[in-house]
Amino acid sequence: MAATSARDLARPPQVEGALADSAASASQRRRRCGKTSASPVLGSASRASLFLLLVVLLASSLQAVDGKKKGNAKRRKGNEGQSGQRCVICQAIAFESRRAWELARTTKSGSPYNYIDNGPMGKSVEDLVSASVQKSVCNRGYLGKLPNPKGYAKHMPTVEYDCNNVLEEHGPTLLDALTLGDEIASYCWEADICGDGDELAFDLKEKKPDSEL
Repeated sequence: MAATSARDLARPPQVEGALADSAASASQRRRRCGKTSASPVLGSASRASLFLLLVVLLASSLQAVDGKKKGNAKRRKGNEGQSGQRCVICQAIAFESRRAWELARTTKSGSPYNYIDNGPMGKSVEDLVSASVQKSVCNRGYLGKLPNPKGYAKHMPTVEYDCNNVLEEHGPTLLDALTLGDEIASYCWEADICGDGDELAFDLKEKKPDSEL
């Protein structure tokens, strides 16, 4: 111990200063290492928090846009025409066309339907049905009694015009559907005459013959 103390006392001041500087440098390096090792952890946490915040904001924005789209969605309107009655008129024409078609098809004698495969028969079934519907539906007496669910004021010349127009534009297609045995209850909606807010005013559902009941 005495020898060691003697050696320590024998160190020059320059050596003591160098040792002190070395110890200070080591201490600084330790502090820097400590800060450097902590910063990646803190940086990762900050990036994760920022990413989570962006995800939440994006989800909120998408939800707001989706809600706005749903709020702005409009119901499909049909073509009501000048009279506002085209939907009901179309249903009436479909209803009377089916009734006239079934009558022509089931009549045992005197019906041109029975002579389709047996030579000339004068007017076709389609022409006879169209004429029957024109006469039975597109007249002021019948049109004046049509349902009026939206409460429009009826101007009969305009209602009569719309009836003739619907029959002219859609009568052949309706007759084709009846000829093929297609269901016609939704025809007026598929033809964009009736809209989402319109209801079925006539019983247009297919009825089975008595023999099938």
